[in-house]
Amino acid sequence: MRFIAKLVIAAVALALCLPSLRAASLEIPAIQVVPIKDSATEREYELYVKLPDDYDAEDAKSHPVIYIMDALWHVEIISGSIEYLVEDAILVGISWEKGLPPQLSRMRDYMANEYDGEGFDHPTGKADEHLAFIRDDVIEYVESEYKADSSRRTLYGYSVSGTFASYVLLTQPDLFKNYIIGSPATLFGDHFAHEYEPIATAIPKSLDANIFISVGSDEEAANIGNAISLVSFLKTKKTERSDVRFRIIESADHGQAFPISAVESLYWLAELPE
Repeated sequence: MRFIAKLVIAAVALALCLPSLRAASLEIPAIQVVPIKDSATEREYELYVKLPDDYDAEDAKSHPVIYIMDALWHVEIISGSIEYLVEDAILVGISWEKGLPPQLSRMRDYMANEYDGEGFDHPTGKADEHLAFIRDDVIEYVESEYKADSSRRTLYGYSVSGTFASYVLLTQPDLFKNYIIGSPATLFGDHFAHEYEPIATAIPKSLDANIFISVGSDEEAANIGNAISLVSFLKTKKTERSDVRFRIIESADHGQAFPISAVESLYWLAELPE
């Protein structure tokens, strides 16, 4: 069974068998939890903000910002590594919708096409709405509230949120300078995002962005094929100023590849010229 089908089944189980399950709030002393609402849809989320040790609101210095999708799963390992690798960065984790099981929020917010199979009657394929929320509400809030450098934004996603990061890269590449895309899943129907017609027709002729893509060597064939195909496509679109890096994590399945990919992507990010 393909990986994305497994995710749908997991979402059904969460919705039908565990109706009381909700995503817990993050509680780490160094991280501020900021409620934020999608101004277009009225959906409620949280931002998990961690400022660098040298942050000074009165200082003229501005800081790069790393925006982290699937934040409750990812922000801790990135937070624990960032001080040693990209020590001046602001971290902004973006939660799933409050009050909604994680998989239902992910399948709606991170996927660019709708699920047309059976046994799942929850909304899907609203990546365009979520992208608008990040662009118009999240980034606007962060750059008005903190000393954030708008020219040094990074988007981090893994698995289905890596699929979302691919969607943002292909449709609005200038929104972020750097993209970290770990083990991106295929879209519903096993479509590769860069070959899916509604997305493909919107891809610009060149992509002036730095991109890190990774996948585990022991992942399902669909994930590996998706990552390899995406890298090959992006290399035809890159400019002289952009960097496309591909890393296969040896002897690692989908779950095992994540921590290695996360840390290695931060090393890559730290080495990029400003």
